[in-house]
Amino acid sequence: MKQKTALLIALGLTTFILVAVGAVVLAWPAVQSPQSADLQAANPDAVPALDANADPQTLLATAQAREAAYRTQIKQANSQLEQAYQQLSQLQAQNQILQQREQIYQQRLQESAQLIEAMSAGQTSQSNIVFSGEQEEHEEFEDHD
Repeated sequence: MKQKTALLIALGLTTFILVAVGAVVLAWPAVQSPQSADLQAANPDAVPALDANADPQTLLATAQAREAAYRTQIKQANSQLEQAYQQLSQLQAQNQILQQREQIYQQRLQESAQLIEAMSAGQTSQSNIVFSGEQEEHEEFEDHD
């Protein structure tokens, strides 16, 4: 009895697997067609796929048209890359300028803080105030009382 049950289960599983594989094989071309139609709808410049049953001249013309379309896409992509590189270069230059300005700002801010601290302590008179950002030298004022 056990062998007969095992044989029936094996026969049932084998039949199920063969039917499933057959269904997949028969449905495969139907599954491929909508995808290629969707791709062509998404890309109107797309060239149709090569047909192995077509004459050699048609195959050659289709292959050349496909290659021309690819070259056009590559040129467009290269142009976009070049524009992106130029923008990146410009942004890097602007960033460098801003970093230099930030450094000057921080330096002047630190000098101002030191000056305020010194003035609040009463250690600095007006004649000793000189910022690093000034280009001309200041003469010390004399005290006239």
